[in-house]
Amino acid sequence: MKSIVTILIVLFTFLNSYSSGFAGTDIYCCLHRTITDVEPENPGRPIRHRLPSAPLSCVISQDKGVEFLTVQKPEILCYQIEDIDGNVYTYGDEPSFIDALFSMSGEVSILMVSESCNYIGYVKL
Repeated sequence: MKSIVTILIVLFTFLNSYSSGFAGTDIYCCLHRTITDVEPENPGRPIRHRLPSAPLSCVISQDKGVEFLTVQKPEILCYQIEDIDGNVYTYGDEPSFIDALFSMSGEVSILMVSESCNYIGYVKL
């Protein structure tokens, strides 16, 4: 199973490096999920550190929007883009986020916030 996930990650990274140079193409990226609700199960018990979640494959397209390939698409509350200079841009809807992302160049980080977790990834445009 690990080898299949590794092959998929390599494939999407390869596709991302070739597709990012062409205007109007899809953006392939891997996102990591972080849980936002930190309510401990047993308050008196010490907190243990969990392993990071497996990467989630995602395709961002001007035609189809944001598509999660490995999980059902969550309800995203807001989208953020941070450029290499540290400027953070926040969008409340998917079309504005996609238009802004496709108008940028260079390497950016993206953050998609849902009610229960955040999805974080990096994209080279």
